[in-house]
Amino acid sequence: GYSTRQIERIFGRNGFESPHRYYINLRLNRARQLIEQTNMSFSEIALASGFDSCSSFSKRYKLKFGVTPKEHRNRFCRKF
Repeated sequence: GYSTRQIERIFGRNGFESPHRYYINLRLNRARQLIEQTNMSFSEIALASGFDSCSSFSKRYKLKFGVTPKEHRNRFCRKF
């Protein structure tokens, strides 16, 4: 029963970014967990995290975390 604008105001009032940004961050954090805890391919992780393509996933991941998914796995994760 809420309009899009009302939801945006509720998010802002409670210290959150926009609903769209919040949802993307949830998906990116889930992807990070999958990178660290599984040996799934990056295309599988992208799809499991709700991204349409591996390239858009990789670009957004790098914007948020400062490294690509592959760099993250190579630097910070144990080998399976």
